[in-house]
Amino acid sequence: MKRITVLFRVWIKFTWFFLHSMRRRKPWSLPPQTWILLYCRGFLPNKISMYRFWENNWKLYINDRQVLLSSHINGDYGIIIDDKFLSSLVMRSIARIPRTWAVIRDRKVSVPESGGNNDLKSLLRERGKIILKPTDKCGGKEVVLLEFRDGIYLRNNKVTDADQLAASLPESGDFILTEYIQQGEFAASLYPDTVNTIRMLTMLDPDSQIPFIACATQRVGTSDSYPVDNVSSGGLACSIDIRTGRIRKASRVFMREPFRWIERHPDTGLQFEGQVIPGWKKICRETLQLAKLFPLIPYIAWDIALLDDGICIIETNSWSDLSAFQLVQPLTADPAIRRFFEHHRVIGKNITSFHAEAK
Repeated sequence: MKRITVLFRVWIKFTWFFLHSMRRRKPWSLPPQTWILLYCRGFLPNKISMYRFWENNWKLYINDRQVLLSSHINGDYGIIIDDKFLSSLVMRSIARIPRTWAVIRDRKVSVPESGGNNDLKSLLRERGKIILKPTDKCGGKEVVLLEFRDGIYLRNNKVTDADQLAASLPESGDFILTEYIQQGEFAASLYPDTVNTIRMLTMLDPDSQIPFIACATQRVGTSDSYPVDNVSSGGLACSIDIRTGRIRKASRVFMREPFRWIERHPDTGLQFEGQVIPGWKKICRETLQLAKLFPLIPYIAWDIALLDDGICIIETNSWSDLSAFQLVQPLTADPAIRRFFEHHRVIGKNITSFHAEAK
């Protein structure tokens, strides 16, 4: 795709998000000149409080329009890790991932291993607990937890009629039914009702062609986000010191709420800051080993579940929202990350001079 076409599509998409944000926040919530500045600089309004623009230089941050542009870094190869069914076929021979029990297209259930069809009720009775998710969505959208427990069918922990189970599926679209992963003791201690994953970004150094870990956050589910841990669905994000695996305070990245740090889990009261992810260095090594197997996919967002005996790659994405990663400091403060985004023309090379001025 020609770059001019990519840029045009990114501008259109960002404009839609911006207008949606204005509608939710109400146009009179900010002075007109502030709305204009935000739009021209590529930021959604929630970044004012998140990045503390009254004391920090906005030029140092990767803006929301540039985040959308980063979704094109992997080009045509991005679908390999973005499509949940396709990525499962690729990943299952090299990493531990949730098993795919069935594929659903327009409410028709197909079991790949047997090559036949099956109905949702019998499949659920056999497996007990499964995850339903679309093959092409991110952010936890349309993810459903289905259970068969003590003779009762449950949908997101709510009793549902057996005859209505299949009817509750979306009428159209592609979905997969996957194994429900039992997380380890540490991850469950953060919040027991959701699988709490690490979102880790790996980037391929454009000069050495060696992947490196750019940043990571520990995502934690809440009663608002159930059955997923995604921040966009109401979950929490705790930034991680990638050198030590130590967790910092949590945050909620909402468009309609002013930013604030959260020291304790809103449902359990657990304090986050200071906890250390067990086996952190081993997790980093294993993720980098996987990233090395994808030399044509330089930018990967890994969702990693922590088990008692290792890790499980829940899913992969070819880009990620960067809001939670820039709360402590802008990502461009790291020369390796800055070089990566400059190389892929997500940010301009003059960002280096902005850092020199900031110092």
